[in-house]
Formats: sequence, C-alpha cells, structure tokens
Amino acid sequence: MLVWGGGPLQGPYRDDLYRLDLVAVTWHIVKAEGKAPSTRAMHSACLVPGIGMLVFGGYDGNRHLNDAHILAIAPDVRATWRELKLTGDVPCPRRGCAATCTANGVFLFGGTSGSDDDALQTLYLLDASTGIVSAVNATGAPTEAGDTMPAGRFQHSLAAHANLLWVFGGTTSTGLAPSDLHAFNNETRQWTLMDDVYGDTPPPTEGHACAVAADRMFVFGGS
Repeated sequence: MLVWGGGPLQGPYRDDLYRLDLVAVTWHIVKAEGKAPSTRAMHSACLVPGIGMLVFGGYDGNRHLNDAHILAIAPDVRATWRELKLTGDVPCPRRGCAATCTANGVFLFGGTSGSDDDALQTLYLLDASTGIVSAVNATGAPTEAGDTMPAGRFQHSLAAHANLLWVFGGTTSTGLAPSDLHAFNNETRQWTLMDDVYGDTPPPTEGHACAVAADRMFVFGGS
C-alpha cells in the first residue's frame, strides 16, 4: 500500500512517500527518483496496472491543481516519478476529486475548484498511457422523480466493480450529500440512484476512504 502527500487541513502539506508491507505489517519510507509532484493535499490517486500510481490535482495551500504524475513501480527497481502531460478535455484545477481505475482507463469525478458552492459534476476518462482525457457524455436514468445524476460533489468516494462505478458521500453545493448511493454503468453511460439499498447505511459523510474487495465495498472514517 502506497501513501503520498497530504497533511493537516490548514497545512503544511507534504510530498513524502510511504509503503506499507501488508504481509510484514511494516512501514517504509520510499526514496523515489525523478521529480516528485509539488506538496499538496486533497488530491486523488489510484493504481494503474502496468503503469504505476497516478496522482491528479489537489491543493498546495495557495492554488488548486490539475496536473498529473505517475510513480512507476516494479519489483527490484527503484520507484521513479514522471509528470504525465494531459491533453484533450483537461479538467479544471480542483481538490477533492475522486479517481478509480478500470479496464477502460482512469475515471475522475467531482471535486471543487475553490468555493464550497462550486461542486463539480462532470465525469472524465483518462488514458494513463497517453495522458488523453475525455469528458464522458453521461446521463441519468429517467424516473418519475426526474433523472438520477448525482449532484456535483467533492471529498466523496468513487469505486469500480465489474462495469459499474459507485459514488458515495461527499459535500455538495448545499452541504453534506445524503447517504445515497449512485452507480454509473460504463456500457450504457447512465447514472442510476440505487434506491434498493438495505442494512446499516452510513450517515452522511465526507473525507472518508473506500476500497473494493471481491464483491464488497468497504467505507471507513470521514466526518
């Protein structure tokens, strides 16, 4: 498990890299080669198989960012940073965006470019091998109550399973998002509000973490 950047809400922010050995349960500081991204927090990151860890966007204490960086990792080879030049429908600078990797590429959703009432809603698809970004022409599945597009949000979670993306939580332009769950079908390019969810639903939450293991999505922490 790799951990990069972050820091207290008001800073200072960090640019160090840690690796957790999940077998020995031991932390290691990683001294990577190349030019690391600038210090930042509230960025997004995900592992892209065959390429490395992708870091996108965030906030450096003075400005919002929309650059992308790759940490190339391989057994018995020193980790190396490089900047990934983005082209195409490049997202505006933002913090609190969420990213997840699928067989089709890396999806980026949401974030905010500054004020808390500027919650972004566009879904992007990034090719981590070329840096080409495409805005996804997504729609909401029609219902009697209207379409089911998730509201723009930041500090939410985004996870992939099979051909679906799952969005939970975060903050919208009007405050904490309700504890609803949205799914995006990558084949139909439609969002659906999942209204048949049961059990102990988490409370409205932002800044949490989520991970998919087998057929389960785990959500932890937040506020």
